[in-house]
Amino acid sequence: MDSTNWLSRLTPRERASVGIFLALLILGSGILAGRLWGGSGEVVVEEAPPAEPVVSSAEEEEIYVHVCGQVKNPGVYKLPSSSRVFQALERAGGPTEKADLEFLNLAQKLADGEKVYVPAKGEVPAPEKLVGTSRTAAAGSKQTKEKNTQQKLTGKININTADSEKLQLLPGVGPAIAQRILDYRQQIGRFTSIEQLLEVSGIGPKTLERIREHVEL
Repeated sequence: MDSTNWLSRLTPRERASVGIFLALLILGSGILAGRLWGGSGEVVVEEAPPAEPVVSSAEEEEIYVHVCGQVKNPGVYKLPSSSRVFQALERAGGPTEKADLEFLNLAQKLADGEKVYVPAKGEVPAPEKLVGTSRTAAAGSKQTKEKNTQQKLTGKININTADSEKLQLLPGVGPAIAQRILDYRQQIGRFTSIEQLLEVSGIGPKTLERIREHVEL
């Protein structure tokens, strides 16, 4: 049947109803097609995972150390604050062939403004001159110093006539004890026995035994 003839038989009111129906049908078809092709039409925004906080590590502090003595390149060097004695020697080019590292604690941590002194073989450096002096090394230094002092002694020292300089040649006797010996001698007139040295402040039995063979009346 011809659609034109079919529509011509409808009344104007029926035609309007058919037009509305067709419009609704077309509109519904468009919405359905949009959902099929474009999904639900909602925009989904995925949240990005939170960024991990960036931890900025502060630069390690630096110190200045004076390296001298038996090293290849003596001088002042800038080192990390966590540096040890052996690292300071490396920065100074390393020890020379004449260096004696026995007195040094190579593992000791350095401080700002510190002085690292490397002695030569056969040298007896003062303990305060060394960085990282171990107890063993300090004891060895003391024994070596006493040995050198004994070698300087020629004959025995008369404790009744010796002055302060000669008394200081005795092992274990420094300027302070030498002066006490002189002061005590002035009080008593003269020593009548070696054992009287025990009455001098600072001289004990051990010190007396060390100097006994080097003194006389």
